[in-house]
Amino acid sequence: MSMRRLSLLQWIGFLVGGPVWFLEFLAGIGTSQAVCNPASGRWGIPHDAVQIGLMAFAAVCVLAALGASALVFRETYDVEEQDAPPPGRVHFFAAASLGGNVIFLMIILLTGIATIVDRACHQA
Repeated sequence: MSMRRLSLLQWIGFLVGGPVWFLEFLAGIGTSQAVCNPASGRWGIPHDAVQIGLMAFAAVCVLAALGASALVFRETYDVEEQDAPPPGRVHFFAAASLGGNVIFLMIILLTGIATIVDRACHQA
């Protein structure tokens, strides 16, 4: 595989996890607020179904980023992080992306499951 393609995959693997998790988190908060707000109760938003959909979409995106990172890491396995800029940098970011995407995937799954299992609306 060419270094240009590996570099593109490396950036996909590096930059997808964080923003996808953040957007899924904000959409989940918005869904919970819409469900718990008495004025929007007539909309009939299915809280658990929306949360499952958000969690599944985010998990698939992060798994794709994890796959891209793993592919780049495998293709540059014989390269050291301290090597010349293109291959060394690509390998370094691929290694960092592997760890980061695993963490983002765990956060997405754990918060999604907790949101679905717990009650959506708590009155003080």
